[in-house]
Amino acid sequence: MSAFSQSAITVSFPARALIKDGHGTNLPASQNLVSIRKLSKAITYVSCEIALDENTWISDIDIPVKLIFQDSSILNNSKKNFHWIPGINTASAQIISDHLFRSPAMIYALEKSSLVLIPDIEEIPDNRPAPYYMQVKYSDKNIELHYGLSDFETVRHVYFRRSTRQFTLSRKLKMGFYLLTPKTKDPLELLKTTNAFLWNRFAKKYTSSTLPQVVNFEKYAEVGYGMALNHYWVNVGKDKGGITLSTLYDDSSKSYRGRDSKDDLWFQSWFNNLRTAYGLYYWGVQSNNPEWKDKAMKTVDLLMGAPTNRGWFPTIFNTEKNSWIPSSQMGGSVYHVPDNAWTAYWLMRFSDEMQKIKGADKFLVGLGAAMLKSQNEKGSFPTMVHAKSLDADSVLMNTASSAIATWYLEELVLRNKIRPDSLEIYKKAILKSLDFLSSEILPMQKFEDFESYFSCSPKPMHYFDTTTNMFCQNTMSIQWCAEAYLKAYTLFSDKKYLASGEYCLNILSLYQQVWNPPFINLYAFGGFGAQNTDAEWSDARQAQFADTYLQYYHATGNKEYLERGMAACRASFALMVLPENKSVCPNNYAGTDVNGESWPGTMAENYGHSGYDERSFQSGFHWGTGSALTTAAIFIKEIGKSINRFKK
Repeated sequence: MSAFSQSAITVSFPARALIKDGHGTNLPASQNLVSIRKLSKAITYVSCEIALDENTWISDIDIPVKLIFQDSSILNNSKKNFHWIPGINTASAQIISDHLFRSPAMIYALEKSSLVLIPDIEEIPDNRPAPYYMQVKYSDKNIELHYGLSDFETVRHVYFRRSTRQFTLSRKLKMGFYLLTPKTKDPLELLKTTNAFLWNRFAKKYTSSTLPQVVNFEKYAEVGYGMALNHYWVNVGKDKGGITLSTLYDDSSKSYRGRDSKDDLWFQSWFNNLRTAYGLYYWGVQSNNPEWKDKAMKTVDLLMGAPTNRGWFPTIFNTEKNSWIPSSQMGGSVYHVPDNAWTAYWLMRFSDEMQKIKGADKFLVGLGAAMLKSQNEKGSFPTMVHAKSLDADSVLMNTASSAIATWYLEELVLRNKIRPDSLEIYKKAILKSLDFLSSEILPMQKFEDFESYFSCSPKPMHYFDTTTNMFCQNTMSIQWCAEAYLKAYTLFSDKKYLASGEYCLNILSLYQQVWNPPFINLYAFGGFGAQNTDAEWSDARQAQFADTYLQYYHATGNKEYLERGMAACRASFALMVLPENKSVCPNNYAGTDVNGESWPGTMAENYGHSGYDERSFQSGFHWGTGSALTTAAIFIKEIGKSINRFKK
C-alpha cells in the first residue's frame, strides 16, 4: 500500500509483514496487519502486531519500505546525496544486526526532502524473540529499507548475515518504527533533526540519572591510579618513567607487561602516557597527592628527552633497550603523524594548564614546522612519514587522518605558540587543509584512518561498499575533523566552519548509544562505537569524544551537546573493574584470569567486540581508566563539580 509521495518519489509499505520459515515459505498469521499513523506532518509511525501458533518456526519477519522512483536518474542522484546507515557490508545478503543499534537510523536525502527510518527501540525489550535487523537494497528504480527480525551469525570482523536458526513466538509480537520526512535534503539539517529525535525520544529517560557513574570521580581516581602505579609503573633512570601496558606475556615474571616488549611505554593515538599524565597531575593536585604529581612530571620528562628528527619524534620507548621507536606502524619504520599530533597536543595542554614545561614550546613548534613541510599540493597532511628520509608515505595519503594535523596547527596558533612573522604561513596552510577536508572527505563521508585498515577489522584499502553506497568510517577521524573545523571557526570567525564541524559532530552522534539495550549485559547508555565495520559498545574512545561535545556546547549553547558529552564522560567508567560496578556491568565485575584484569582499577577497552554479548579485554590503562579520569578532570574544570554528583 502507498503511504505518501514526495514529488517523483513514492513511499510504499506492505499490507502485512512478510513472515518466512526456514525454507523461505511465506507463513500466514492470525494477526498481521501493518498500520500507519501520522504523529505530525513530518513523523509517521509504522507498526505491526503479529500472532502465530507458538509451535510455528520462523526464520524471518520483515517490513520493507519501498522508495519508488519515477525516473532512474532521480534514483542515481539520490545515491549520491547524503545517506547513512549504522553498518556496511561485504556481500549483498548481509544485514545490520541490532548489535549495531546504538543510534539506529537509516537516513536518505532525496530529491527535495528526506526520509529517515528509526526503529522503535522502546518496543524491543519486551518483543525480541530474535534479534532485529535493518537492511538496504537497491534496484533500478527502487531503494528498499527493511526492518525485521532474524537470528544472525557474524562474518569475519565484524559483519552480519542471517543464520539458519529459527525462532517461535510465545505471545503476540509488537514491532514498529518511525519515519521522519523532513522537508530538507541539507545534510546538516537532516542530521540535526535525526539526532534530536533520537536523543529526545529515547535518551531523555536516561539523562535524569548519572548511571553508569556509581561513585564520585575521586574514588575512580583512587582505585585506578593506585592500581596502575602499583602494578604498571616503570622507572626510567631516577627522574623519568611511565605506565606500561598489559598485553604482552613476560616469561621471566610470569605476568602480562608492556605491549610489544616488556615494560615499553607508549605515546600513541590510543595508548598515550601524556594524556594520562594530564589527568594524573590534576587529580594529584585535587587530592593533595604529591606522588601522583611527581609521576606525571616524570612522564612528561621522559617524552621531553625523546630525540627529535627535524621536528618529528618517536612515540614508543623500549625500556629493555633504553631506546626509542618511531611508532607502531610499518614495523616502526615511520613516524605516525596522528601519534605525534596527539602526544604534542597533550604536552601543550599540560604545559599551558597544569605545569609549565621548560622547552615544551620549542618542541611543539618544531613539530608544527615539520607538518608544514609535509603538506602536499592538495592541502592534505600525510598519515605516515618515513623515519630515515622524512618522505611522506603513500599509504593513507589524502585521507581524514589529515584533520588531526590541522587541529594541531590551529592549537599552536590559538595558544600563541607561533611567532607573529610566521602566523600567515600557518593560517594559509590551515585554510588549504580545511579546503581539502571540505572537498575530499566530507561530501562522501570518507572518514578513514589507520584503525580502519590496520587494526582488528582489515579490509581492502579505501573500501567502498556497493550494497550500501557507503565508505568505511572510523569515529576517531570523525572527531579529528570535528575538532579541526571547530578550531577553524574560533580562529577565522567564519560560520561555514562551524557548520562543517557540526556536520561531522552529528555523524559522530550516530555512533553514540542512546539507550540501554536488553541484549547487552552492560549499562550501555552514553558510550560510543568505533566504526561501521566493527561491533564494539562503550569503546574507550568515548572519553576523548566527551571533551569535543563539551567544546561544541561552549561554541553553540546547544544543550544536547552538553548532555551527550556528560553521558559519554560517565559511560567511560562503566567497564572499570570495581565492586560498585557490579550493577552496571555484571560480566566485567569478576574480571578475567589473564593480564591482571581482576584487579580493581583495570578496564576492558569495550564490550561486545565480537558481535555478541561478551566482555572484551583490556588493552592498557591509558585506553580506559587513564583516559576516563583525564576527561573527568576536564569536565570538572570547565563546568564545575556538579557533574561529580551522582544519583541512580
